[in-house]
Amino acid sequence: MEDDRLIPSLWMGSDGPADLDHDKSIRAAMEFERRSGKVFPRFNSIEDADDFAISRSKSGGALKSDLFR
Repeated sequence: MEDDRLIPSLWMGSDGPADLDHDKSIRAAMEFERRSGKVFPRFNSIEDADDFAISRSKSGGALKSDLFR
């Protein structure tokens, strides 16, 4: 599956974190969005994604801010 979107590659499963390869990550992200109606952020570049991640981490990360739109 060829896709250049930047999506999560670390997923929390019932057995703890699962580090998925790129294709499995894309399928998991698309399925999650379809089921939940939530949308992961999209970025135009790796730099934009990095800036977002750094800013989100500095403001408390997953415990303090919602990732979805």
